[in-house]
Amino acid sequence: MPATPPVIASFIREFAEKNDLQELNESDQFEHLIAHLLFRETIHDRFSTTDIIAGQGETGIDGACVVLDGNLILTEEDAKQFLTNKPSSSVNADLLFFQAKTSQSFSREEILGFADAVTDLLREEEAEIRQDAYLIEIARIYRSLLQHAAKIDLARATCHCYFCCLGEWKDPPPPHPMAALRKFKSDLEALDFFGMVEALPVDRNNIRERWKAATQSQEATLPTVSRFPFPGMPGVDNAIVALVRAQDFVDNVIRDSVGKVRIGIFDQNIRDFEGASNPVNQKIQSSVTSATKRQRFGIMNNGITIVAKEMKPAADNYILRNFQIINGCQTSNVLNRNREHLTGEVLLQVRLIQTSESSVLDDVVEATNSQTMVQQHQFAANKDLAVEIQEYFKCYPENPAHRLHFERRKSEYTDAGLKDTRVFTIPDLARCFGSVFLEEPHHVASTPNQAFSMFQDRLFLETDSPIKYYTSAFAYYRLNLLKVAGKLKIPQHRLYWHVLTAARRISAGSLSANSQNRKQQEKHCFKFLHRLWEPGDALILFEEAHRAIQGYAGQIDRDRLRRPGFTKEYLSKL
Repeated sequence: MPATPPVIASFIREFAEKNDLQELNESDQFEHLIAHLLFRETIHDRFSTTDIIAGQGETGIDGACVVLDGNLILTEEDAKQFLTNKPSSSVNADLLFFQAKTSQSFSREEILGFADAVTDLLREEEAEIRQDAYLIEIARIYRSLLQHAAKIDLARATCHCYFCCLGEWKDPPPPHPMAALRKFKSDLEALDFFGMVEALPVDRNNIRERWKAATQSQEATLPTVSRFPFPGMPGVDNAIVALVRAQDFVDNVIRDSVGKVRIGIFDQNIRDFEGASNPVNQKIQSSVTSATKRQRFGIMNNGITIVAKEMKPAADNYILRNFQIINGCQTSNVLNRNREHLTGEVLLQVRLIQTSESSVLDDVVEATNSQTMVQQHQFAANKDLAVEIQEYFKCYPENPAHRLHFERRKSEYTDAGLKDTRVFTIPDLARCFGSVFLEEPHHVASTPNQAFSMFQDRLFLETDSPIKYYTSAFAYYRLNLLKVAGKLKIPQHRLYWHVLTAARRISAGSLSANSQNRKQQEKHCFKFLHRLWEPGDALILFEEAHRAIQGYAGQIDRDRLRRPGFTKEYLSKL
């Protein structure tokens, strides 16, 4: 087999190092790299490639995911829950699939095999090609989308399929692989669900371009019509109110160099885009499309708030680096979707704030969103215990090999040079804490995206010691590393959450985890952590927990794993 091109090999090594994938072979590391580069444009939150890579030895598909309104959907139950109470034709649906080969050429036969696997998986009937449990779950999610098709914006529903290899896709393209991709696209269109279908080649040059886009900092130059500076204030390096042309804002700030919406610029906005059918967004759109109202848009709209780590004036422009739109997500998306109506007379107020202090960012985010319909639990990042937990993670434990990081605000650690596998968000902690200490792995396994809303009244309590959150996160971290390395082999993905629950019970014995005494909680956690910190001992513990569940709960199937009675059955015997 030809050697991997040196530049691509360096990408693979760096990605593997950053994501604790060193124990995998280069081919498997390449699959994880490709999953990250391809899917990051569609998934709005942090995600782990270990969740979206298919099992070893499966036919035709290396990775897949379903994304609804930018949210990664991992279970059928999560899909149904997400679609409940959504307005008709309001949800953006994206299905993504890829196959990654380290070969130096595009093979017609391999492309057709990939195409057969995807189209077979998306049939309304049971798939004929044998696939692993995760891909079968993808098929179940797709069938849920079919059942709730009235909720989907079908004109925007998209299926993205990528065949990747280390060869070069030349112009004109090779005829036989090109014909295979055309047939693939035609077969997907025949499903009569998607408004747009892509069956695309990804070669080594495209991989290089995607790597550059994924690793470089956001930068934009925003022309201003007029601007007014604020006087100096504590924690703020610079702040102005600017009047800009809406078309300049869309072209220079919202869109990247190829005209796509920039990835990650809304990460610290409290709300995601709520769709064109949202009543407020319909009013914004009517203002932009009306020849009369668009001239008054600048005084009718509340404007945009942008926070940047770097902000420099240049003539009538401002150069922004590492910036976030923390208020104005709805306006920004509506303007982008109606770019053709934005004439030079459509003006927009933009507040530009330069600060590197997280406390200032917290205050600005909460203040600028306090007038919108936002549930208070979405401000959990500002809870006193959440702040304490973040500081605790920074200094505990002393051994850096066991150190994790708590990202209270979306993307605040994006450019911090940390290993992605060691960064835990609020939703991540909700899932881990819910399984390990609240002992409800059945809920986490079936609806992982609902964990925070389900447990919010029992999270970040004043009586909780931060070590409980560290312990639950490290338990998941260790289990995930063992799983990815192929050392911990459990057939059902949902069962891993139950293993976390049982492992704590086994390691900590009868010591109460519900004690409001922090010292008691710490003693309990130390007993669990003592086994987790040593990989070999952790593997023995998790295998023991798996065997105990099998022995005490009997037959294990997908349906039982989501039922509270299943959890109670084995916990009552531990």
